[in-house]
Amino acid sequence: LGRADDNDRVVKGNLISRIHAKIEMRRGKFVLIDQSTNGTFIQNARGQETFVRRDTTELVDEGTIGLGRAEEPGSSLAIYFKTIEYSADYDALARFSSRASAMRFCCLTSSSGSRSP
Repeated sequence: LGRADDNDRVVKGNLISRIHAKIEMRRGKFVLIDQSTNGTFIQNARGQETFVRRDTTELVDEGTIGLGRAEEPGSSLAIYFKTIEYSADYDALARFSSRASAMRFCCLTSSSGSRSP
């Protein structure tokens, strides 16, 4: 996430770093890793805000990410996230495990409607 054109999610703004933050899966959980000067603001669906600067935080359920400042829902700079856990017992998964497996997904959406898995 950031304003450089080679990011997976490009967001332009004067408080946004070229490489601002990234999202990774660690130990089965999605974490946001801030790499910026101005920090990242996360607001969950219940309205609780978290500020992260050069640190990590877990992304849970759904909410809004603001790069460099808190963004109001509906803002063109707001990034919406939703984490989903999907449990399945497919034959293809059974080849890798003898029991049902769970997969986790994180979907990012901007107010313009573009999505990233």
